[in-house]
Amino acid sequence: MKKSIKQFFSVFLSVCLIFSCFTFGGASVVNASQEEDRAVLQEKLDQIDAKIADLEKQGSDTMDYVNALNERLNYLEKQYSLAEQEAKDTNDKVEKLESSIENNELTLAQTQEDISSLEKDADKLQEEFNETYVGYSKRMRALYVSGNLESVLTFMLDSDSLSNLLTRMEMVASVSRRDNKLMKKVKSECDAIIKTQNELKQKQEDLTKTQNILISDTANLKVQKVNLADKQKEMKSKSETIESQKKEANKTLDKIGKEKGIYTEYHELTQADIDALDKLIADQDKKYPETTTTTTKPSTTKPSGSGNHNTTTTTKPSSGSRYISMTYPCPSYKSITCGFGEYYGHTGCDFSTGGNVNQKVVAAESGTVIISRDITCNRNTCGKSYHGGGYCSYGRYIVIRHDKPNKSGKTVYTLYAHNNARYVSEGDYVSKGEQIAASGSTGNSTGPHLHFEVRVGGSSQSYAVNPAYYLP
Repeated sequence: MKKSIKQFFSVFLSVCLIFSCFTFGGASVVNASQEEDRAVLQEKLDQIDAKIADLEKQGSDTMDYVNALNERLNYLEKQYSLAEQEAKDTNDKVEKLESSIENNELTLAQTQEDISSLEKDADKLQEEFNETYVGYSKRMRALYVSGNLESVLTFMLDSDSLSNLLTRMEMVASVSRRDNKLMKKVKSECDAIIKTQNELKQKQEDLTKTQNILISDTANLKVQKVNLADKQKEMKSKSETIESQKKEANKTLDKIGKEKGIYTEYHELTQADIDALDKLIADQDKKYPETTTTTTKPSTTKPSGSGNHNTTTTTKPSSGSRYISMTYPCPSYKSITCGFGEYYGHTGCDFSTGGNVNQKVVAAESGTVIISRDITCNRNTCGKSYHGGGYCSYGRYIVIRHDKPNKSGKTVYTLYAHNNARYVSEGDYVSKGEQIAASGSTGNSTGPHLHFEVRVGGSSQSYAVNPAYYLP
């Protein structure tokens, strides 16, 4: 039996090796959809690169050039996101393969132990059966030689008395019981051998399957680790390119701001920054229910500190209009100098204040102030390049949840960023046109301007819409 098992595994291993040749090549197949996305992004990058080359000939100090850089940055960041997702998918595959290999190695070891145990059981059962079978064969031979039934009848009929007949009948019955017991034992041992052989066969099949998976997974793991290293290398390269592109765009924005007085935001916000801000605003939105309204006595806050506010609860004033109807948030400067979506990630519009700070900033519509805060960070550890006025991101900013919906019945929020001073506190109720801040250039700002956002149906940045749709 052991010899036949060895022969079986020799054939099995040959089959596994042949199988691995077919499975190895399939491990490097890349998702067709991701390849298509890559091709589309690369085509768009080629187009924008050609556009940038033409603009450079005309001069690289124009907003058209900056917008082209921003568009290129958009595609680069999408490429990075794609590479990041591919790296994540590949890493997941690596982890699953490593886990599968570990589990299958344990399964393989256990199966081999089971096979060894079953082989011993089979050998023992075979020995027991051989002994029983020898006895059984002798008995069958004796019955055959004796003539079986005729001998038994003659033996009984030769009885010379009833008691002798009964005695002989009992002797025949006893022999018959022993024969039946012997036959049952033979059958039982045969059944046990067949069962053990079937179990052994199943375990050998399990072993084949497990070894097959191990060979395939091990080969695939090598391929996926190479793929992961390539993706990580690509991500690093894309990240370096993006940072270089941001610096070039920011440098041009600085130049345009100094020469033309048009200011906007540096390209510094990351998705992690946005997610953190969204969570904070959402938490604050829950903190101040729509039924709670307050009025305040103005109390100016300066860039170096936060002011104190005297707040009293009042009844929300009634208004003439049922739906939201905004006014310009910076009454003295109504021209939008950088529009919604003019560059990737610009989810508001900018009102440059001609190089002036402390210009009046008002509530575009009535509502409750849910955010009135400063975003500060340690410039030595936060990794940001720009810290306007000692602040980063939105700098000194305010968010208002308005008490009037749009015509679709959705709640509207407005955000006012880069202020030099804040005149309202969280929980305050403000009226349309009421001064809430003084403009500035705090945070991620290229120069004095107001960054204004409108968010409809939700407080997070993903709900941002073009403010121009709501302004006069």
